[in-house]
Amino acid sequence: MDVIAQRVQDETVLFDMGTGNYYSLNELGSEAWDLLAEGLSLSEIAARLAAGYDAPVQTIEDDLQALLDELVQAGLLVNSKAGDESRG
Repeated sequence: MDVIAQRVQDETVLFDMGTGNYYSLNELGSEAWDLLAEGLSLSEIAARLAAGYDAPVQTIEDDLQALLDELVQAGLLVNSKAGDESRG
């Protein structure tokens, strides 16, 4: 999997070199992408984002899970520990 991520202002553009497809993450998705790169779990990311946005942690966590599922399905992200939110 060869994916390039480039931050452009408040968005992140993901380019899949294997397929030639590109994807755009909004500000919240971009922040989540950065925190994933730091190795944070879904719960940790949701808690951090909830502190900066006017939304309940559970709502953010549900939205993040949907985004992560979409990125995995598109082949842009690999779920290294299915069902396990702990860092390894």
